[in-house]
Amino acid sequence: MARTKKQWRRTFPLYPNQTVRRICADFYQAGIVPSLFPTEAGWPVPRGYLWETAPFIWQTYVLLFLLGKTGRPATAVSLFQWLDDKIRTGRLVPRRLPLVGRDTYREAVGEYLHWLSLLGYLRREEGDQLHLVKPLSFPSTVDQMIHQDAALLEQIHQTSALSCYWSTLEFGRVEKMSRKQEKMNGMVNNNSCIDYLYKEE
Repeated sequence: MARTKKQWRRTFPLYPNQTVRRICADFYQAGIVPSLFPTEAGWPVPRGYLWETAPFIWQTYVLLFLLGKTGRPATAVSLFQWLDDKIRTGRLVPRRLPLVGRDTYREAVGEYLHWLSLLGYLRREEGDQLHLVKPLSFPSTVDQMIHQDAALLEQIHQTSALSCYWSTLEFGRVEKMSRKQEKMNGMVNNNSCIDYLYKEE
């Protein structure tokens, strides 16, 4: 996982096409060097396969939305409107799977929001309001990047509520499974670990 994040940091800005240039422009406008995206972005979630876009990109956009709402109420509805706009402009690309609805990528976003909640970054309140309550980490050097990634990974391992998260991920291979295979393994409708991700803390 850490190796994958390091590879993204090193190679993403090196292959500029129109989409990459737009994404980089958004990151720079927010004060983020693309190769030094937030430490809290780029982590796998069980339904991450519902995005074609790399996790560090769509998760950074989620974080940018939350940062832009600091001190003001934000809702899941407004977050999805923000992401839908990025999809319309080609910055984000959800994966289209046969016999699966259009908005399934929202399940992956919901898992990521819950992941942030379990780690103390996000607080959910009545009315589906979202509050970023813990500062994010923005590495400014390669050494900081390595240290912060390792520190967050250790926090993840020490968070007992995320034990099901790791089991469900099967060390990251779940993203390579098809929807049909996932159903056969009982991971969508019958897996208590998946269900746990949607329970309130």
